[in-house]
Amino acid sequence: MTKELKDVRIPVITEPNYGASSIWCAETRAGIRAELTRKKYTAIEIDGAALTDYDFAAEKIDMVVLIGSSPSFVPSALELLSAKGIEVVLVSYQPPEYISVKGVLRIDYTDGVRTLLRHFEKCGCSRVALYGSFSNSSADRLKRHEFLIRTGGVCFDNQGNLEECYRSFFPRWKDFDAVLCVNDMAAASLIHHLRRDGIRIPEELQIACFGSSQIARLSMPSLTSLTLECDELGKQAVSIYAYLQKSAPSVSVSVRVSGQLIVRESTILTDGYKAHIEPPHSADDGDKPNFYDDKEVKAFTLFENLLLNCDELDKRILSGQLAGSTMEELAESLNLAQESVRYRLRRLLSHTGMETRRELLEFLRDNPFGDVLR
Repeated sequence: MTKELKDVRIPVITEPNYGASSIWCAETRAGIRAELTRKKYTAIEIDGAALTDYDFAAEKIDMVVLIGSSPSFVPSALELLSAKGIEVVLVSYQPPEYISVKGVLRIDYTDGVRTLLRHFEKCGCSRVALYGSFSNSSADRLKRHEFLIRTGGVCFDNQGNLEECYRSFFPRWKDFDAVLCVNDMAAASLIHHLRRDGIRIPEELQIACFGSSQIARLSMPSLTSLTLECDELGKQAVSIYAYLQKSAPSVSVSVRVSGQLIVRESTILTDGYKAHIEPPHSADDGDKPNFYDDKEVKAFTLFENLLLNCDELDKRILSGQLAGSTMEELAESLNLAQESVRYRLRRLLSHTGMETRRELLEFLRDNPFGDVLR
């Protein structure tokens, strides 16, 4: 017997670490918002840091959508919600076997690792390293596990500092002909350090990664990557929540979303290879470094958010400013009024939280990923 749904309200809990830092989380939440709007549902936002004190009974909540990926947060949140009698639709985490949930939605990282390794094989690469895997990420654990099963290769883990990760990799870089990076942040960081040390990509080392950010597309060289359809995760979470609310108690759902391989300049295609070308939980995970505290990750995230709010004209303005062009010279070369150039710069500043144009330019000059504008 199913029940009819009226005035659907969907409670959404987001892991506290990811509020404003995580691009994948922002995309997932954007997918949720889009589907809520389309179906005329409403969201109830619940603070992930205050679950213990939240009065679910008063709000008549019996099921929630939980977005998170950290073993230091998600299992304890699941246990707390289970103790309160709350069912969970879990997004971006594979739960431990001893905890049952109504729904699980995540990117199919296992298939993604296989896809990227097959791509390297077709590019003539056989000595592949895994780079940047973060211990407090369930997604990176899945990638690492599958990589080791498939290759028995070497992993260079990120302990909360991408620069340290590179220092452990650099003495051994000649042992490999390719590097699989767990995300586009790690890949962009790796390329930045390799170029600084005079290592040519892809001639000396081929690189591919998960994620297809603006920086991955604009990087020099641009990054071969497997897209992460996180907005689709969000849309599916809304649909599955509504489906489970009107289904029998015995029904549960598990969904994995696959990505698409986009081949760019950081790998070398062999003749005849066709591809789409674009011009386990443990008890001691509680005290782990936060991936988003890393200075390079912060720089990547802020720069990516800036690029997402730029059109081509904005990018030319920033590029010109970095090259030393005056406001008058920019306005003339772009056929704009000077006030239009100033307005666009003010709008970009509002997306960074910075107050002055000088502060923005210093950030872009010092940013390890800022070369994409130069």
